[in-house]
Amino acid sequence: METDQPVSEVESHFAQQLERAGWTRIAGAADDVAAWSSWQLPGDGRWRGILLVLAAFASNERFLYVRIAGGEPDDGGWYSSAPLISSQG
Repeated sequence: METDQPVSEVESHFAQQLERAGWTRIAGAADDVAAWSSWQLPGDGRWRGILLVLAAFASNERFLYVRIAGGEPDDGGWYSSAPLISSQG
């Protein structure tokens, strides 16, 4: 996406949207290059998500990645969605 906002602010913006959708933040961290957070999705407790924002090569670009996984990797019921990626807006 095209913005000059720090990655922590971009992550915070999208995290607020996830919270409004009923997601619960588990953990997260940020520095000048990357911001991430992990999430528990509403429902039966088997769905998890991750939000990742990276500073891109240009000073006004950010890379956004959201991934959702459900089930347990070792019980044969694991599922992963395709990533949602935004680069230049």
